[in-house]
Amino acid sequence: VEVVNGMTERGVTGAAIRLEEDEIRDPPAKGEEALFMEGWRDFKLHVAKTYLGVDPEEGRTMVGCIRDMATMLGSRKSFQNDDLQTLGEFIRELSDPSCDQMVQLNGLKVVRAILYIQPDKENTTPEMQMSEYQRMLNNDPPSDAEKGLPGFVALQRAIASRGGVELVVTCMSSAEKDTVLASLYLSVSMLEGGNKPVQDQFAEMLTPASSQTFFLHLHKVMESGVTSLKAQKKTIKQRAAEKQALAAAGIHKRSAQSLPSLGPALQFMTEVMKMMRRFCIGQHQALQDILRKQRLNKVSINFFDEAVNYLVALEPELKGAIKLLDEVTVEGAIRGFLMLADSMRGPNHANQATIATKGFFELVDRLMNKIHFGAKDRKGNMLRSRLKSAVTTCLMAFLEGVEGNAIPEQMLTSIDWPALSMQMEVCYEAMMRDDEELLERTRLYEEGIGYYFTLKFIKNYDRNNEHIAPAWHKHMKAVRFFESRTGYVEIVRDKRLERVFFMLPDSCITGGPLDKPFEEMYETEREDPDRKNQEFLDNMIRLIER
Repeated sequence: VEVVNGMTERGVTGAAIRLEEDEIRDPPAKGEEALFMEGWRDFKLHVAKTYLGVDPEEGRTMVGCIRDMATMLGSRKSFQNDDLQTLGEFIRELSDPSCDQMVQLNGLKVVRAILYIQPDKENTTPEMQMSEYQRMLNNDPPSDAEKGLPGFVALQRAIASRGGVELVVTCMSSAEKDTVLASLYLSVSMLEGGNKPVQDQFAEMLTPASSQTFFLHLHKVMESGVTSLKAQKKTIKQRAAEKQALAAAGIHKRSAQSLPSLGPALQFMTEVMKMMRRFCIGQHQALQDILRKQRLNKVSINFFDEAVNYLVALEPELKGAIKLLDEVTVEGAIRGFLMLADSMRGPNHANQATIATKGFFELVDRLMNKIHFGAKDRKGNMLRSRLKSAVTTCLMAFLEGVEGNAIPEQMLTSIDWPALSMQMEVCYEAMMRDDEELLERTRLYEEGIGYYFTLKFIKNYDRNNEHIAPAWHKHMKAVRFFESRTGYVEIVRDKRLERVFFMLPDSCITGGPLDKPFEEMYETEREDPDRKNQEFLDNMIRLIER
């Protein structure tokens, strides 16, 4: 400022400005270790580019090499690998604490790529393998995981038993963020689809007191995720205020940048939620309990409390994120709700109780009163619908096998049931209008009946008709519509009576082609219980086949 203010014509055209010697600062000289590490990095980059034919960015983009190594190490046809023993040796080297960080990072990617490429899969082609590998690069699940094919499930189990579980547990303690993220990716891929033998191996590894380091680092990742989320929210607000102030002053930058999103701050947390959900999926009670309390560890951490804290911190930003079509942010919330739902299934009463005490129902109430469909905003409405469906899935998990009235009564007094009923009504009316611009009919139906299931279930505990009946009264057309499409059974599990609601196919609703008494289904032997059950099932199968 002083130079600009003191400028004259002579100052511009005259002698150059001189700096005194004491104002000149040379950069500090690099030590021998720093020079060596710099040279070693340059050497690795030179070898990769000159001899391996890749164009690496500090060794992190060796896409082709990772795919080739996965093809070799994942095939039982490779030399001395008929039982994946070479792969096992490779994984043991990666699990060694002295392993080079870059080797460990790319090694994790190689092991994960095996699950996508499946080198020994029959009737596959290089093009199909490349397509699957691209799914990995996009962080999409393997195609065979979604189908639950036996070959893929067996490969998951083989990699886990060859040290894959230990590799994940070890690398979660790495000081390198990229390595921690890669280990999260690998754990999700190994557990994709709910592989119980792999879950059992994780439970065995995480039960002893030796798991303390893993859980401390997992907790650190979650704490850092929430801290990063809050910091990013602050940055966004500051940028928005600066932009508004400049606009008010009549200053408009030609190269104005858009406001930053929350996405980068959520990357780790989204993968943590996915891993925790896959620990719990399929009602794996051992892992459900371990995530709540590590009984043998000196320090025990309730990770479900941390997950609720994460969702509470994220909730104020979800409405804006949907408006901006920020899928990463919304997906982070959806993953969190679905993880909590799977943690309570079984049912796991201890998890239901601990999650219910952390302000969860108040969080649900705020979301349901804030997130509404937008006119002609189909993409945004899909995000809204998926988020709200994840919330109702979570609410139903609280009621699965519920014992006592404590949780239902807490739900009745904490949630705005007229608002939930209105959400059901909106779905119904959009279906009746066949409003495809709002959202497709199937998605509207699934969301709407999710509200009905929740309302119908909780109504059993509203004995004085103070909450649900008044909320339903204004929306009886929607109630009758979803009621006619809801099936209901009672089952006894572990000497406990449970209510189960399910969606009826259109052919089974009142007036549909299957709305008949089918009396022959009950023509069975009545004196012999075993024969009665068998004949009942035989009659049912015959009717379905007909």
